[in-house]
Amino acid sequence: QTQSTWGPLRGFARMLGPLLFACVARLVAVSTESFQVDNTHFSVLLPTFRRNQLMIQTVRHYVTCPTVAVVFVVWDDPTNAPPTFDVSNNSSRYEYVIYPSPSLNNRFVPPANLVTEAVFSVDDDVIIPCDELDFAFDVWKSSPESLVGPFPRLHGSIVDKPDAIEYLSWRTVWHSGFYSIILTKASFIHKKWLHLYDANLDSRIKDHITTNHNCEDLAMNLMVSQVTRQPPLWVNIPSHELPVAGISSGVNHEAARSRCLEQFVEILGENPLRVSQVKVVKVKSNWLDSIKRLW
Repeated sequence: QTQSTWGPLRGFARMLGPLLFACVARLVAVSTESFQVDNTHFSVLLPTFRRNQLMIQTVRHYVTCPTVAVVFVVWDDPTNAPPTFDVSNNSSRYEYVIYPSPSLNNRFVPPANLVTEAVFSVDDDVIIPCDELDFAFDVWKSSPESLVGPFPRLHGSIVDKPDAIEYLSWRTVWHSGFYSIILTKASFIHKKWLHLYDANLDSRIKDHITTNHNCEDLAMNLMVSQVTRQPPLWVNIPSHELPVAGISSGVNHEAARSRCLEQFVEILGENPLRVSQVKVVKVKSNWLDSIKRLW
């Protein structure tokens, strides 16, 4: 096509893309509803790569939570066999989901045995107390199409570059109270988003994630916001991050994430992220607890 012909077509494609993506999302939702689901429990999806002792410690925590149906360990190391370990006398169980080649996209592949609508995506170095996790689960049930979690981030524009987008750190969220992204290092996700990510996310985005070992959570946030036209939901619960080095500890982490956002937004044809200030907190009756202790 000539430039004059392609210009209007490109604009039309950008306008139509989100609509088609939303239609596919609804078809995925209808197809997954045909299976019998468990709405009283949630599944844990925990990716790991060559941090066996750390993974075992984290899995042994989450299987003790009464509302956890199963912990799926996403095993991304085809070179080594996964370890076996005991989690007896707990309310849940674990099973491995083994992939032939490593990719951060694997963390969002829906396991074949997934029977819960709610999935808690969590890194192998993040531990959240069971009661706090139950509170976050209740919040998710009030807004099941949202990504719900305790780690918010924000995107922003660059001065003198109106079409540019950058990834902003936790410090910006702390000072402003605004956020548009929930990190999937600890977040509740409806299983239909896993199906949509796995089956319909643009292969160029997936290839970038596999090559650069980063930004799968940004892709999930962009995808969900493009369909729902809504922001994610920040639930303020305590968490414990085990002291190990990860991707986010790199010197150029924020710059790399900004490049991801720029490329993904260009591929999608729009920036669908929505900004919010909503923060869900658990209200505790500390004065009543004190009275009870007195009695």
